[in-house]
Amino acid sequence: MKLFVNLPGDSSVGIWDQQFTVEVPFEIDGVEKEDLEDFRDAITELYTEFSGDKVYCSYDFELLEEARREEEMYAELEKGEWVMIYFCLPFFFTILFIISAIIFLILKGRCIGYSPDTIQERLDIKSKMMQR
Repeated sequence: MKLFVNLPGDSSVGIWDQQFTVEVPFEIDGVEKEDLEDFRDAITELYTEFSGDKVYCSYDFELLEEARREEEMYAELEKGEWVMIYFCLPFFFTILFIISAIIFLILKGRCIGYSPDTIQERLDIKSKMMQR
């Protein structure tokens, strides 16, 4: 088991983040949670002397658990996105159909009165006017 010690830096002044790994002298199965916290506090105190107040320590099993939770969260989000898409598609196509029907009715309304006979009559009138 490992304990990762993170020391955040300040890159604006040339101090970079650092990470150290501490081998834990015991296994997670044979130790109390309180002992784990005591060990973490001791290591944090040790590194605080060299780096200042900002020292963050995480056990490897904690980081793995956090990564697993994030993966589950992203999987839920992806599943939720597909549900949202399937939920919204019928509404999208309904709106598209209504818009198409409105456009068709508008165009049809503009064409009222322009039957083939009416068009021929207009062409005849135009040709007579041009002959004059």
